[in-house]
Amino acid sequence: MTEVKHTDNGTVELPKGKIVGCAWQVIRKLGEGGCGSVYLVKNIEDDTEAAMKAESNAATGGCVLKLEVAILKKLAGKPHVCQFLFAARLTDFSYVIMTLLGESLNKLVKDLKPANMALGYRTNTDECRFFHVLDFGLARQYIISHSDQPSKLMMRRPRERSLFRGTTRYCSIRMHDRAEQGRVDDLWSMMYLLAELRGPLPWSSQNDKRVVGEMKRLHSDELVLNDSPIEFLEIAKHLRSLTYFNRPDYHKIFMILISVMQKGKFAWNDPFDWEVQPTRSKSRSASPPQHSREAVKKGVSKEATKTLSKENMSKEDVKTARKTSVEDGSREKMSKEKTSRERASNESAEKISLSAEKIEDENRKEYMKLLPFDPNFFASDPIGF
Repeated sequence: MTEVKHTDNGTVELPKGKIVGCAWQVIRKLGEGGCGSVYLVKNIEDDTEAAMKAESNAATGGCVLKLEVAILKKLAGKPHVCQFLFAARLTDFSYVIMTLLGESLNKLVKDLKPANMALGYRTNTDECRFFHVLDFGLARQYIISHSDQPSKLMMRRPRERSLFRGTTRYCSIRMHDRAEQGRVDDLWSMMYLLAELRGPLPWSSQNDKRVVGEMKRLHSDELVLNDSPIEFLEIAKHLRSLTYFNRPDYHKIFMILISVMQKGKFAWNDPFDWEVQPTRSKSRSASPPQHSREAVKKGVSKEATKTLSKENMSKEDVKTARKTSVEDGSREKMSKEKTSRERASNESAEKISLSAEKIEDENRKEYMKLLPFDPNFFASDPIGF
């Protein structure tokens, strides 16, 4: 019998080829975190590949896999999350079998910590372009049943002080204050993640929770999102207006992200950065020297141009003197014509602006038709909170 090694932090070392649950054979280790290890496994009956998360029963602080299994069962059939297949508790460790996903975000993007999101599996054409949430070990239910009326839903009362949960670099300021986490705090983590896609966060080199929290308080949204699309500031402004009890305007946030994509001329089926094959840059020849447009037009050299200028000086003086009286008389007329032109130009600009807004709105509607999902999903609030 092959030996199973496990540690106090929850990780489990399973040898290649080990059969778990009489049906799943360990192929290789995919990764590990603070609450267990993840393996690629194969069903010995039909060769179906899946992911297995294993956690030591001797883990310090107790097993969190039980909570994750309960959440996965509740999310059965929902899009963009791992689907539950099987779970069991053995003598040394507990495990859950779930659908296999693609590469995790921290592997696809350099120096990025979040490993709790991954692309759909490459063979699933409907899901392989979406990132999936795959770790619910620290999830907390914020909508509960009323104690007196089980059929009635209510928001869970926030704790006065909560333990620090999450990753220091991406958690919200409220987490540093040990305040209860809500939907808005998840979105702050999303904003920090998006900001880091464009460059390091100001506190990336810090590990101390207290120092990172203070830096988050001191740095403005403009500074944190300095390299991000300017539209992201509108999202940050919205998040700052929310409390634990407020439902974020997901549809508004979604439409802002859509406008960024549209402005950047990105399509939903565009390849990701890591899918694009690097190409050898082509050397560009130096631009030809620029010449005087008038000199080229007349076909004369610079020296000839200088000579012509000297010969024509006296003639120009005479012409200027003759035109003085005419210019004095026509100055008022020219002023009126200028005012008229400016008025017409302003009216034309207003029409162009309205036309551009109309075109932009129509283009957005056409762009929305290409979405691989229903955008109204973000506007709905099925539970009323």
